[in-house]
Amino acid sequence: MDRRSTDIHLSENSKDQRLSLSVSGVPRFTPPDELVHAAIGINNNSTEDAHCHLSVSLDSVVGTKQLLDQQVQLGPEQARTFGVPVRVPLAAEMSTAELRAIADCDSKVYETRQTFKVKPIEQPLFHAGFSIRNERGEEARGLIPRQSPIDITVRLQSPRGGIEGLKVLLRIMSRKDVVEEFEMPVASTSRLESEYVVKWVTPLVDLVTGYYLDVLILADGRILPSRAIEIAERQFTVY
Repeated sequence: MDRRSTDIHLSENSKDQRLSLSVSGVPRFTPPDELVHAAIGINNNSTEDAHCHLSVSLDSVVGTKQLLDQQVQLGPEQARTFGVPVRVPLAAEMSTAELRAIADCDSKVYETRQTFKVKPIEQPLFHAGFSIRNERGEEARGLIPRQSPIDITVRLQSPRGGIEGLKVLLRIMSRKDVVEEFEMPVASTSRLESEYVVKWVTPLVDLVTGYYLDVLILADGRILPSRAIEIAERQFTVY
């Protein structure tokens, strides 16, 4: 190993680094979709000015999300702290996430990481119900003729708003198969109740066939577990 490589190695692992980074305010365990108020500390340990590019990101099963990206000027032995709000992804439940801070200061890179566990979803966050109406706008109670146009309405309720990146996946099911699926984006859950209408034509069946409706919730492209949603069952028969 040449002298230059040895100097770099010793400098990066030395306890008296020119600059130090720290992460605080992140609990070891946090519920999904929790807002965590993290603090990123950056400290210039030298007697010279430091010109840095600071970036903070969150790594989880959902992917990497950039939280902070800015230039930082530090005077001799100056310390600064940056508050960084971190929204823990709902889809990251029962997994490990990592908050990472990187400072590139005068062509030298410093990094620190804070790992935490995301708790499981312990109770339903959503409640789903259905209604089925025929072409006259009347509620279809149970028996529906074949090749009939119907409107299927999904009513989605949430005890609280503010959850983003959601989609509703309506599934029309037979006893054995998924007959058809409809994916609908949720613009915002600031409202506690939303409705989504799907137009469908009942199939041309030879025998009386039973169907039922099911709903999945996707957060950031990942299907949430069944314990996250409470569904009011809805069955109907096509003849």
